[in-house]
Amino acid sequence: MEARELRIGNLIYDYNNRLITVIAIIKEDCYFIECNENHSKYLLEDINPIPLTEDWLEIFGFKYDYGRWEKEYYNEYVFEIEKIPEGCILSINCGEYTEGKPFKHVHQLQNLYFALTGEELTIKI
Repeated sequence: MEARELRIGNLIYDYNNRLITVIAIIKEDCYFIECNENHSKYLLEDINPIPLTEDWLEIFGFKYDYGRWEKEYYNEYVFEIEKIPEGCILSINCGEYTEGKPFKHVHQLQNLYFALTGEELTIKI
């Protein structure tokens, strides 16, 4: 994982596989990721991406329908995630295979969703 892949709000695991949220990315001699309310700092090599699983898709409010995971956005757009061997592909109102670089981690889905909507992908529990 590289620091340029992360942004504030991303969910990742620390070296003990505890869920943490990025609240700052600091560049000194090396990158530090500052996380959660306790303001712990982690070296970049001490954090791990979270694999994107069906459980995580449910947590983010996606519903499984007709072989794809879908999420409505303002009753206009439907985000569809198709799982393929290389990872996942995200499309919008498509219904057919969409070209794109597959992604495999929660922070990548968070970043892509934010880039497309300007809003955070929130946890639905």
